[in-house]
Amino acid sequence: MADAKVGEFSLAHWDEWDWSFSPLGPPVTWTSRLRGAMDILTASEAQIVLFWGPQFVALYNDAYAPTIGSKHPAALGRPAQEYWSELWNDLEPLLRGVRESGKTFSAKNRPFYIERHGFGETAYFDISYSPVRDDDESVGGVLCIVSETTEQVMANQRLREKEAALTVSEAMARRQADELASVWPPQWDWRCSTGICVSYA
Repeated sequence: MADAKVGEFSLAHWDEWDWSFSPLGPPVTWTSRLRGAMDILTASEAQIVLFWGPQFVALYNDAYAPTIGSKHPAALGRPAQEYWSELWNDLEPLLRGVRESGKTFSAKNRPFYIERHGFGETAYFDISYSPVRDDDESVGGVLCIVSETTEQVMANQRLREKEAALTVSEAMARRQADELASVWPPQWDWRCSTGICVSYA
């Protein structure tokens, strides 16, 4: 599949690849709905992966590839469980739920444990998983439009931690000022930002 790597060979020519590596087989055998879905996702600049069939074979575009790191390009055209094994117990119920119910599932800042850069990490995504009908009107696959929000989530978490630390620091300074005021007769003023107690006696 050397000439089929996303980013090295135009996805616009996906139907010219040798798909013998995939359970889906050659594109000439694919249903018209699957071929149409491929045309849509390959032309899109959004991060999209289509999990097709009962094995949830992964078909994705250039924009999506960075979200799975070192799993790319081997994951392309292969059953999802092979390359999403570390999060399969989390991902599979979501995909199966959409496939069986025919209803869209969406979430904001949805956490997923993933091993994509040689180590495990928790990544966050805004996700929308929608059913894709096949030629016989059954649900043939699940179209997943995602947007990674890990950096935003981590930045917000760091901000909350700093705010919590500041709150604790202010509380300690206030308590220290109250203790000193109860011991010394002079009137004391305190500054939360510096933690300095000043006598006005």
